[in-house]
Amino acid sequence: MESGFVSEMTVDYGPDCQSTNKNASGHFEFQKVRSFGALYFVKRPSAAYSNDLLTIESLRKEYDIGRRLNHPSIVKYIKMEDDSIYEEYIDGISIREMIEKKDIRIRTPEFIEKVCRQLLEATAYMHSQRVVHNDIKPENIMITRIGEQLKLVDFGCAITDMWDVAEGYTPAYKAPEQGVAPTNIHTDIFLVGKLMEELASLAGVGSKWEVFIKRATFKVPKFRYTTDEDALKAIPKNRTWGVIGCLFIIALLTFISGYKLYDFLKWLITKIFF
Repeated sequence: MESGFVSEMTVDYGPDCQSTNKNASGHFEFQKVRSFGALYFVKRPSAAYSNDLLTIESLRKEYDIGRRLNHPSIVKYIKMEDDSIYEEYIDGISIREMIEKKDIRIRTPEFIEKVCRQLLEATAYMHSQRVVHNDIKPENIMITRIGEQLKLVDFGCAITDMWDVAEGYTPAYKAPEQGVAPTNIHTDIFLVGKLMEELASLAGVGSKWEVFIKRATFKVPKFRYTTDEDALKAIPKNRTWGVIGCLFIIALLTFISGYKLYDFLKWLITKIFF
């Protein structure tokens, strides 16, 4: 391994992800390392699978896919060395951790909208590069400590036209076609919809997101949003300031016009609600 690296921390990859071949999660571990002052994440086979050819091939596939992607909302793959992937270190927290820690941001409509917008911007770029992630879920979305920038991570289940092996999914978030039919960009759109269903419910704005979620998670892929750009246009916007502005204008007109407009509005409200 290259000199200058000092081990900081090792984390088990976890048992969440099932795969269509031998490469299931639990085969990998993460390590935070330092290189001449800069931090990186390293993903490598766990000790039990250090000589497993399918596990190593899966890492090579992930790196080959990830190294071609360059977007502010996608983790950067730096290099592959000694059957280990070096990724940018993300100083932040996953959305899963935010949920578990009851982070106040996860319950605000503005944050939910921001997550959806940044995520779809990332998938739009990713799909333009002919890459399908296949495993979008709270664990694989990081929010940086500085600037609250979304980062989509873990391309271990991803596919592209050059790599159709090691395709996988997470059972709790999988699209209907995963595991039984080929996946495509509509699969990622479904996964975004499932994520937003969970987040919108936590924020108490499920009804506001109902149309978006229903279209994104349609069982038949061709009836979902056709493109990421279509989904971006359909994101429900937070209209709080618009409502406040309208009320301010009404109040101002009432003040200028005196009691005549006030009496009219009072009469109108009475007719509508009583």
